[in-house]
Amino acid sequence: RATIIYQTLNLRSIQCRTNIGDIMKNKIETLYLDWFNNFLTVERFAEYYGMPVDKAHKVIRIGRYLNHRRG
Repeated sequence: RATIIYQTLNLRSIQCRTNIGDIMKNKIETLYLDWFNNFLTVERFAEYYGMPVDKAHKVIRIGRYLNHRRG
């Protein structure tokens, strides 16, 4: 499950923030909310989803932005 979500994310598109589609935005926001509600550390979140820690930080940062933008 975790590997499939990470592969679906295609983290290269995260770097180009203006070109992320609505589906990608929802997935990133969902990952952020999962981190916020279920993990104590970024390191454990990254390990669970099988991604490097620096990518996990990017996912969380962008997901937080998307979530807070909703108001």
